[in-house]
Amino acid sequence: MPQQAVPKGIGQSECFLPQLTALSKVVVKTFDFISSCFINIVI
Repeated sequence: MPQQAVPKGIGQSECFLPQLTALSKVVVKTFDFISSCFINIVI
């Protein structure tokens, strides 16, 4: 039983990590877009 539980946890981590990476990339792109627009408005 414990041997089966470990691969499931690893599988969930493998599925969760790409989503987290993609989400962080979207947040960074959004932040860069907002900051660039804000700089253009100020200048």
